[in-house]
Amino acid sequence: MYFACGEGDVMQHRRVVLSLAATLVFTAALLLSLPAAAPAQIDGPCTVTMNGVSADSLAKPANALQVPYNGAIDVEVVSDDTISRHEVRLEFIGGAPWTISEKDDDSNTWSGTESVAKYSRYGVGLYRVTGESYGAGACSGSAYIKVTGKNPLTTPVGIGGAAATALGVAGVAGAGLFSGNKAPSLARRIAEGPTQTQATQVDEDAAFVYMGMLHCLTLAPLALLTTGAYMLAGAGGVGGPAVMLRWRPYLSVISLTGSLLAGLGTLVLAQQFALFFPTITLLVVWLLGWLAVGVVIPSLAHLSSVRKANDILKYWASEGGVTPEEGKAMPEEGGQNQ
Repeated sequence: MYFACGEGDVMQHRRVVLSLAATLVFTAALLLSLPAAAPAQIDGPCTVTMNGVSADSLAKPANALQVPYNGAIDVEVVSDDTISRHEVRLEFIGGAPWTISEKDDDSNTWSGTESVAKYSRYGVGLYRVTGESYGAGACSGSAYIKVTGKNPLTTPVGIGGAAATALGVAGVAGAGLFSGNKAPSLARRIAEGPTQTQATQVDEDAAFVYMGMLHCLTLAPLALLTTGAYMLAGAGGVGGPAVMLRWRPYLSVISLTGSLLAGLGTLVLAQQFALFFPTITLLVVWLLGWLAVGVVIPSLAHLSSVRKANDILKYWASEGGVTPEEGKAMPEEGGQNQ
């Protein structure tokens, strides 16, 4: 299945520019609307230590507190005034919070010990610990920890990330192989079906009814390749009496689903291997990038099919075969008559 984002050179270029601009504005607005990450420092009249290390020195992933998977974290908070309650959360991908401690207090200090083994049975890697104290001595902040000592691929989360990555990459690759081996069927469809103009109009009408402007926004990054792809595919021209096939971006449900799976899987693996901490902003950008991969790969493979299909059509035309509209027989591939 493929959709077009324009017809005619002038309109095509205009829609490419407008679609790209709309995509950039939409993406920028989305990222700006996302909630800001929790401050990676202590905010308020508090002193916080984790395993004896000041939380202020753990404000960056590169300086994360290393804790063995079977170890524990001792937290101590001292404020200038009374604390009435505190909450501690563990954040995973996208800043998803997991409350690990909450308790009412009636002092200017509180402390506690949390077993890492309780959570490391699911996964290891890089996490962010956020905390908030309430009352007259209220304060908040966050620090990074790195759970070590276990191969991520032996944990449920790590195994799930690896499986999602493998399935996703296989889906994108499979869609690319499929779209790259359609030359004979494409050639027959053009030669036996409606004219190029009619086929284009049918495709664009269907795209408008089912997807409207959304498909143009989805394909905007890929649309930058359109002009060059037309030149490579020999699209829009006529070799003898044959109707040539024009290249258009190729959307595959399998490829798009696979790209999302691969995006999530690789992000999980990056977190599990402590390569970086995936914030919500990074999550969105990462998935958008993988979605682009899921469109670009089958579309470029489809370009190869279009070029081969046009070569077949030109060969048929050179052998005397013409489109059915002209009422003559069309030779088979290899020059054999039907």
